[in-house]
Amino acid sequence: MSILPASPAGLARMKVTIMGLGLHGGGLESARFFAEHGAAVTVTDLRDESLLRPSIDALSGFPIRYVLGRHEISDFNTADLVIKNPAVRASSPFLAAAKAVETDISVFLRYSRSPLVAITGSKGKSSTASAIHFGFKASGIDSLLGGN
Repeated sequence: MSILPASPAGLARMKVTIMGLGLHGGGLESARFFAEHGAAVTVTDLRDESLLRPSIDALSGFPIRYVLGRHEISDFNTADLVIKNPAVRASSPFLAAAKAVETDISVFLRYSRSPLVAITGSKGKSSTASAIHFGFKASGIDSLLGGN
């Protein structure tokens, strides 16, 4: 069962730790989303500030606390919610200390009010998703295409 509130407005009362800022947008967008909705956000990553500079710069102006080059167990066991980066192993002792763990995708699915078509499998996902997207567009249905 998810501890996410029914609407993003409820996030303002939460303490959220983002595990894995990264450089490809997932951790960055999670941090931005929770900060924009008033959560107290801590971002923690094993990489140091110099490597993560582009992501940190993209979040300038948000009241985010950074713990870089290490993880601190207190950031996990005192958080209401931990957002796990896909690269983090589920067996991480830091995740085991968390009260609740979600992913960026689970948060997106919780709050998206748009109809969603998801493609899974080992081959052909991009082609199939693109075909569906362009089929919707050709039929006059507004559509957005996203993926890896």
